[in-house]
Amino acid sequence: MIEHRVVRLCFVLILATVALACGPQPPVRTVVAIDGMHCDGCEEAITQAVAALPGVVEVTADHERGEAIVVYRPNEVSEEEITSTIEDLAYTVAGTKTEAVVAG
Repeated sequence: MIEHRVVRLCFVLILATVALACGPQPPVRTVVAIDGMHCDGCEEAITQAVAALPGVVEVTADHERGEAIVVYRPNEVSEEEITSTIEDLAYTVAGTKTEAVVAG
């Protein structure tokens, strides 16, 4: 009887540890340098495509600056998936810069 309780307790502790390790990660902010944006329509196309990815919290594109700023949860979507989505629209990703989002 006691052995079953110990086994059950160990199982619960293992599940709790896994849940904590795999829990939500804080969002990150990536600035994506993009070549080929020329107008508001380009901004809209990139914004809609990237916003549709799971895990994207916020996205803004600016053709005058030649960049998109994407806030996302890295455990749900990768930087590579974001840049690939932009390149699938026939734009060129010239580089990225990623940083943690600071709350406050």
